[in-house]
Amino acid sequence: MRDFIGLEQFIDDSYAKRTDHRFHSMGCPLSPDFSRARQEALVERERMKRSQPWATQTDIVWVICLHQAGVINREKAAVVLAALDKVRDVDEGVSGEERLVKVLDGDRDTASIVNYGRTLQ
Repeated sequence: MRDFIGLEQFIDDSYAKRTDHRFHSMGCPLSPDFSRARQEALVERERMKRSQPWATQTDIVWVICLHQAGVINREKAAVVLAALDKVRDVDEGVSGEERLVKVLDGDRDTASIVNYGRTLQ
């Protein structure tokens, strides 16, 4: 009762000391809608760990920047941008380079363009 100093008139001391009343209101069963929404959120979170579409958007912008800076020519930029467009929603691999290699028939040199200036290449 020490936590309720000044509220003694609102609390029945004998009721507060009992423990049998603590389980009378455990809430209600979860709605199936809540469970479904939670499951959908978990599935989407797992998918986003693999696909990361914002990373592909960043790669697209980076390739455009590389072209405008004169680091890569127009033809290479077009090839990489077309490949990035194809892998936008692919769930395989987290890096753009990883996903691009498959679309570019194993051409790692072209796929690595998305990392120019980002890593020690």
